[in-house]
Amino acid sequence: MIFARTLGDRWREEGITVNSLHPGVVNTGLMSGWENPVMKSFFGVVQKFFISPDEGARTSIFLASDPSVAAVTGMFFSRSAQRPHNLAADDRAIQEHLWAESLSALAEAGITMSEPWTIEVGT
Repeated sequence: MIFARTLGDRWREEGITVNSLHPGVVNTGLMSGWENPVMKSFFGVVQKFFISPDEGARTSIFLASDPSVAAVTGMFFSRSAQRPHNLAADDRAIQEHLWAESLSALAEAGITMSEPWTIEVGT
C-alpha cells in the first residue's frame, strides 16, 4: 500500500494510475503441495471456502478496465470497491524511505532509474 501511494503520487502527472488490491482468498492450488498429512488435510478442507481464480481476478480486471476508476490512483481495493487503507501508507517520510531503499536495491542489481522514469539495465 505504501508503494502504491508513492507511485500514485509520483506518476499522477503522467496519467499512470497505481493501486493496490486484495483479490480475496483464492483457490489456486498453491497450498495443495503439503507433505505433512495434518496440513494437507487442513488445507483440503479450508480450500473449499476459497473463491475461484475467476472470482479472484475480478478486482484486477475492474481496476484495469472500468472507466469509473480511470483516474483513481494510490488507493486500496477489494471486491471491486475502494476500501480504507492503513494510514501509515500516507506518511510522506515512510514513502520517501521506501522509495530510496527501492532505488538502492535496484542500483545494487545494476538497474538505475531516472526521471522521467527511464530504466537502464547495466551489462
